[in-house]
This record gives sequence, structure tokens and C-alpha cells, in this order.
Amino acid sequence: MHPRVITLVVISDIICPWCYIGQRELTRAIESVQDLDVVIKIEHRPYKLQPSLGEDETLDKNEWYVGRFGEEKLATIREIVTSRAKQVGLDIKFEGTISQTTKAHRLSLKAWKLGGQHLQEALLDAIFKAYFEDGKNIGNCAVLSDLAEVAGVMSKDEAITFLKSDECLDEVEQMMIDARKKGVKGVPFTVINGKWAVSGGQTAEVYAQIFRKLAQPEKMMPLTGVMSGPTSGLLHVSLFELKLPGTTDVSPHNVLHDLHDFDMHVLPFQHRHWFYVWIPILGAFMWFSTLWAMLITWLASGRPKYVSQDGSIAYISDIGADILKPLFIVGCAITGVSFFLSLSIERWLRHSGRCCYVAESWTLHERRLLGVPKMDVVHRR
Repeated sequence: MHPRVITLVVISDIICPWCYIGQRELTRAIESVQDLDVVIKIEHRPYKLQPSLGEDETLDKNEWYVGRFGEEKLATIREIVTSRAKQVGLDIKFEGTISQTTKAHRLSLKAWKLGGQHLQEALLDAIFKAYFEDGKNIGNCAVLSDLAEVAGVMSKDEAITFLKSDECLDEVEQMMIDARKKGVKGVPFTVINGKWAVSGGQTAEVYAQIFRKLAQPEKMMPLTGVMSGPTSGLLHVSLFELKLPGTTDVSPHNVLHDLHDFDMHVLPFQHRHWFYVWIPILGAFMWFSTLWAMLITWLASGRPKYVSQDGSIAYISDIGADILKPLFIVGCAITGVSFFLSLSIERWLRHSGRCCYVAESWTLHERRLLGVPKMDVVHRR
């Protein structure tokens, strides 16, 4: 019997600390499930957290963080990130240079083409360490070429030639566009078997339990007592169906059933929430249409003046009590019902954990730095 194959597509950016931590956690998880009859295949794909940064532009890391978050918030972020990093044997520092990561992503893709998963991960480990622990500029061709040689991807001269060319550039850019089109708003973001995604930095225990679940035959009873792994008390894993280009439209119900006993929130792909969004839109459109119909009818009737009218424009109630009484009643009823349903559904979604919560004081850069995707932050019930 052939072993089960679990495919992972890890979308990340090298300047994200949770991506570095997440890669180490994922490695530990794979090592912990060596007893399973599974083959875990990993492909790393690119993402840009600083899309507006020029290719040759650099920023002082510490100065940028202070300017973005302020001393007080930065102190909290440092504590959260460094403490979690130490738990997995990493020494993340906040000194060094921030630069655009396109060249590093191109080199990573080249490593994948040359040597697959193992060569790509060896290179990424070297680049992550150079950026977070050694404070090196990973946008510099000389630095990247040294790392490519150390990781065994290619010689230093070959790497410099590659980096000065446009090879793999279009592919990297297209991968990042595809990720954003699919709703990826924060990294790390791990797609499992083309259907499920884990967002945010998770512990090795979480990944290991997912692997053990997926290693079971689909008809087996699900395990119980599986717990989720928090990211310093801020994050919990969220899983949702994701359709990627090139995948078949396979029903996820069996997998969904198997994963239901995780102490995690199982969320549908965010586009399915449009079903609920149409309810307040319908109510607003109905009320807007009613008001316009009443105004146009009043104007077409020669602007009649009603007894209770004080100004030059009639009251809604006066027009609604006159010739447009049926429209006024129907419009008010539909609008009232839609607003009531909107409030009820919002409370239901929030109570069931399907309506996402993000602290209003967090900026988009803070969410990205902490590994908190904009759309996928949830709390356990």
C-alpha cells in the first residue's frame, strides 16, 4: 500500500518573523510524525509585505519599526516575537536592514526548480538566519550569492549572474498576484492538499495533529481531544476551504468531518460570506428606491403642500400616507426586516466564531508583523 501524500504550499515573506518561526515549527512537526505512513511534500511560494519598497531601496530595521509602531508597541512586539522564537531555538533580532525580497524569492524558486523541497528549504533557512539573526541585507546580490553557495544551490558566480537577470521574475510576480487574488492577506499561510489552509504562525503540535488526522483513512472515526496552539495568546489556527488554480473541485465534506474535532474554528472561504452581505444591501437598496419613488411622484404631482408641511419639501410620512401608501408600507416592511436580519446574522456569525475580530488599534503592518491575517483572526469559544 502506497503512503498517503500530504502536499503543503507555504506562502511567506522572508522579512516576516512568524514565517521564520513557522518554518521551524513545521520542520519540527514533520520530524515528530516520522512514524506515520505519509509523504509530506512542501513548496514555498512568495509574498511581499513591503510591495512599495524599491528593489534597491533599504530601510534601517529598528528605525522603521519605531516609526511605524512607536517605542511602547514595539517593546510588546519584541517580547512576543523573541520569546516565541526562543522556544524553537531561534535568536531573532530587530537590528539590520529591511530590503525588498523579490530577489530572494526568485532565488528560492530557482532552488525549487533545481533541487525541489530540500534544496529550497536549505536556502530559505540560510536566508532567514542571515536576515533575522545576522542582520544582513538580503536584497544585496553579494549576500544572496554567498547564501546560495552555502546552501548548495549554485556557485557564487552563477548566483550573481542569475540575480542580475530577469529569470523567474515573472513567475514570482504571478505567484504573488495569485495569492492576493485568493484572499491571502497575511503570512505565513499554509495550503494543505489544495483545499485547506492554516493561517498565522502555529506550533509544531498543531501541524502534527493535522498530519495525523490526514493520515487516517477517511472513513475512520475522528480523534478527540485535539487542541489548538496559540501564538503567544493572540492567534488560533483557522481552517477554510480554498480552491487553487489547477486543483479539481473535490468535495471537502469527508475531510471536513475528519477535522471537526480539532479545537479550531473551521471557516468557509471568505467569498461565501457574500450570501449574508446581500441582506443589508437589499434593505438599503429597497429604502433608497422607496424614497426616490416618493420624491419623484411628489415632484410629478406638482409639489402639493400638505397640512403638516413646514418647509418646501414634503415629509416622507405625508407622501406615504397619500397616493403611495402601498409602496411606503412594503418598502418600510422589507427594509425593517432586512435590518433586523442583518443584526441577527451578525450576532450569530460572531457568536459562532465565523465573524472575525481584529483589534481596531492594530494597523495593517502590525497584523502582518504579528502574523495576524486581516480576515482570519478568530478566538476560541
